Amino acid sequence: MNIDFARKLELAYHQQCKDLCNEFHLKQTGFDILMFLGNNPQYKYAKDIVEIRKIKANLVSIHVDQLVDQGYLSRIDVPGDRRKVELVLNKKANDVIKKGKEIFGDRFYPITEYMSYEKYVDFLNSCD
Repeated sequence: MNIDFARKLELAYHQQCKDLCNEFHLKQTGFDILMFLGNNPQYKYAKDIVEIRKIKANLVSIHVDQLVDQGYLSRIDVPGDRRKVELVLNKKANDVIKKGKEIFGDRFYPITEYMSYEKYVDFLNSCD
């Protein structure tokens, strides 16, 4: 993939996020985490965010703490595994996710419509 295209796409994405992040008092990474969890309910752990969204573990930890403090997320201990904590979106996150989907849902769909899952993951990774 052309690096210039990926970079321009990333810049356009961040520009679109700026107003939304300001409206909800979120940082970009916090918004990305909420959107990831909202768009992918099968993924519930910080490890998933690190592995799939390729956000560094320390940043995920910091931003999850902030999102919990702000009331967007809750942590639920997983019975039988004291090391696992499930991340659950709170009602407060619904407005953020709804607006995020309104802004980005139709814009990226035409680009990714005909991609296989593997190509889609490669595409997203090239945008990081």
